Amino acid sequence: MDFVVKSEKNLSRILHQVEEGEVNPLEALEAYKRFSALLEDFKKKVIPYGYDEMDKYSEKEVSYGGAKFSVSSGGRYSYSHDEEWTSLNNAKKARESLMQQAYKIDGELVVDGEIIPEASYSPNAKSITIKLK
Repeated sequence: MDFVVKSEKNLSRILHQVEEGEVNPLEALEAYKRFSALLEDFKKKVIPYGYDEMDKYSEKEVSYGGAKFSVSSGGRYSYSHDEEWTSLNNAKKARESLMQQAYKIDGELVVDGEIIPEASYSPNAKSITIKLK
């Protein structure tokens, strides 16, 4: 997979150019976003062939080249059809909203005689959002 090595070298070169001020970092981030989309599309197209290949092996995990491969599947539970769960979930959301309000105001938040405790807040890391035109 010589193309992977070439890609790594190209990325290192671009990073160096960004660090040296030769390439605008926003241009490099746009390229990243475009390549990410291309790679995601590539993955979607190759995965079915990967499933076919994995079906040929009896092992759950297959070593090939410099990687290990395994197939997994999962599921998701849904509770929304249960009235009790829906009621509890709505109550939880309402309580969270009150606790967020308590965090945001200067002073105590009192609702129906109850002092509402503040929610704990942890800021996320700074990030840049990239949207392609």
